[in-house]
Amino acid sequence: MQDFTLNELADFSRQEQDFLNHLLKNNRMVETPKMEIAPSKDSLDRIKAYNLAYSVRKTKNNHTIEMVLN
Repeated sequence: MQDFTLNELADFSRQEQDFLNHLLKNNRMVETPKMEIAPSKDSLDRIKAYNLAYSVRKTKNNHTIEMVLN
C-alpha cells in the first residue's frame, strides 16, 4: 500500500474541488446544495386518491387480487 503525505492529500482535495467547480460552474451549488424540491399539491392529491382507490386482497389459495376501484 502506498503512503501519501498531507500535502499530497491537500493537493488532491483542491484538484477535486476545482474539478467539481468547473463541472458545475457554480461554487455555491457545490458547497451548499440547499435546493428544496417538493411535489405540487395537485400531485399529492392524485397520489392520495389513488391510494384510496387501490385495493389488494388475498384469496383462499394465497393468490392476490389487485384492483383499482372506480
